[in-house]
Amino acid sequence: MEHLYKDILSSPGLLIEQVCGHLFAAVGPDGPALVVADLDRQWKTSHPGRVGYWLDPNKRLVERVCDRLDDGDDPLIMKVKGGCVAACQLATERVHCGYLLVFLEGYAPETAEANLQLFELIFAQAEAACELIEKNNQLHHLKLVHLSREAKTP
Repeated sequence: MEHLYKDILSSPGLLIEQVCGHLFAAVGPDGPALVVADLDRQWKTSHPGRVGYWLDPNKRLVERVCDRLDDGDDPLIMKVKGGCVAACQLATERVHCGYLLVFLEGYAPETAEANLQLFELIFAQAEAACELIEKNNQLHHLKLVHLSREAKTP
């Protein structure tokens, strides 16, 4: 049973789902469009109606961004149709979770580059959220293991 709890609560898939919920809740309707991609490059967005504009011209854009991040280009700022994308890898001490892309509508890459420290701060907050969510999952795992062991004791 302990292995089942560990598999469920430490899976990158669960972690990325929880991260999406946390990050997307923090972005208002007029805020930047966030895209969170998992390790398989499957992605979700905070603004489904707006991301098609910059993703439609190139269906492999998310994959290309993730590949560049994997190659060490992290953080990444890249020009796309209608603006630019700032992106980073999301990881904790224990697991690589996925990728965060922020679509900056109307931004020129030079403007984004000039504000790189601000984006790095945002990315650090996203990684801190990943760390906290993972730690919370570890605590749930330990509690479930403890409860499971107590249930077996007569």
